[in-house]
Amino acid sequence: MLATAAYVCLLGAAVFAAWQIRQFISAPRAVSQPRSRPGLHVAKSRPATAAANPASLIRDLPTADELGPFDGDAADVPPPANAKRVAGFQRVFDGAMERQSRYACQGSLDELADYYKQAMAARLWTQADRRASRYGVELTFQDRRGVVHVSLHSDRPQAKIVDVVVTFTQTK
Repeated sequence: MLATAAYVCLLGAAVFAAWQIRQFISAPRAVSQPRSRPGLHVAKSRPATAAANPASLIRDLPTADELGPFDGDAADVPPPANAKRVAGFQRVFDGAMERQSRYACQGSLDELADYYKQAMAARLWTQADRRASRYGVELTFQDRRGVVHVSLHSDRPQAKIVDVVVTFTQTK
């Protein structure tokens, strides 16, 4: 009698384990989004879910007018004199134009923050926010034209090279 009860319990556990495995395998998976530093916007290049019609993938791709290289200064503010241009792009995102320029500069975070604060004020942009992060400073400026985020980061607190990302987002 004890052997029969043990056999029934063992059979029940096997059925339950098989059901759990089936549930795990058939469960939908979440699509993880890339992480980025504050102020650094990552362009989405493909939908998070599969399209029912593969032709819609081609139809939904950005056009040449929406995404492309950008050689100018994102906020029409020249970078510091010792800046070396790294990259730049422009795109239409959520119905608004977004431009981003990236530079590598020599100097301290405070010097570069002061430079951008003065340069933006000279062009009548209002500083809306300044935040310190673990390895840098985030500045936000506003105007009727849009919002400008200036991200100043270095990989070490005493580093001589600062990564500067200037992002302009046009007001809709």
